[in-house]
Amino acid sequence: MKKSFLFVCSLLAVVAMTFTSCKDTAALKAAVDEAAKSCPIALDNLGEATSVAFGDNSVDFSLKPLQALVEGDKIDKSLIARYLALELQRKNPDLVQLMVDGEFGVKCNLEGDEEPILIAADELKKFSGEFIAAGGKVAPILLPLFNQQLSAKFPLEIGEGLAINKVKVVDGVETFFVNIDESKVKFDAVREKIVDIARKVEAAKEVKKELVEEKIKLANVNMSLLLPLLQELNYSTMFRFSNKSGSETYMEITSEEIQKYLAPAEEEQKEG
Repeated sequence: MKKSFLFVCSLLAVVAMTFTSCKDTAALKAAVDEAAKSCPIALDNLGEATSVAFGDNSVDFSLKPLQALVEGDKIDKSLIARYLALELQRKNPDLVQLMVDGEFGVKCNLEGDEEPILIAADELKKFSGEFIAAGGKVAPILLPLFNQQLSAKFPLEIGEGLAINKVKVVDGVETFFVNIDESKVKFDAVREKIVDIARKVEAAKEVKKELVEEKIKLANVNMSLLLPLLQELNYSTMFRFSNKSGSETYMEITSEEIQKYLAPAEEEQKEG
C-alpha cells in the first residue's frame, strides 16, 4: 500500500510538471506571436529585427544589422547576437523571463550570413540575472565581453605599421594599447596626425561631431557597439601609441565627445 501511494504521488508530480511546462511554453509562444506582429522592431544601435518566430528550443530572430556593425572584420558577429539578447532584456523583459523559465535560447539569423548564431538557454539565463543585478544596465555586462572578443583578434592591425595588442579599462577609460612598427610607419608621423586633430579641437573651443569623427577614423576601430556602452558608463576612450624605444603618444575621445557624437541634436537642445 505504501509503495502504491508513493508511486501515485510520483506520477502526479510528473503530470503536474508536464502541465506546468506546457503552460509556460504556450505563454511563450503567445508572447512570441505577439512580438512578431510588431516586426520590424527597431533595436538601439543594432538595426532591426525583421522577424521573430517560435523554434524548437529557441526563439528565432532575423536581424538586419546596421551597416556600420558589419563593415570590416573588427567585430565578432557573435557579439551582435549577445547585444541582441541584452537589448531584448531591456525592451521586453516579460518575453525574456518566459524564455528563461521555458529554458529557451536565442537563434540570431544575420542578414547576409548563412550560419545562424546561437545563444544557449543557460547563457541567456546568466545574462538575465546579470542584467537585473546591474539595475537594468547592459554596459557593465557587455563591455567586458566586447574586450574579451576583441582581444581574441590581437594583435589587431588597424593601419600600416599599427596594431592593437591590448585593451583594458583604466580608471574609467577604455584604453587601447597600439604598437607602432617603425619599419612601416614613423612615430613622428603618427604623433603629427594626433597633434593636428588636437589643434583643431582647441581652435573650435567646443565639441564638434566632425572632429570626433576624425578621431574615430584615425583609430580605425569599429566603434558602433562600443561607444553606446561607454556613453552608458560615462567613460572615455584612449589610444596609447608606442614604439619599441618607449616613445608614446596619446589620443583621447572624451565622454563629452562621445555624448555629442551619439546624440548631437539632444545636446544642442540642452545647450539652447
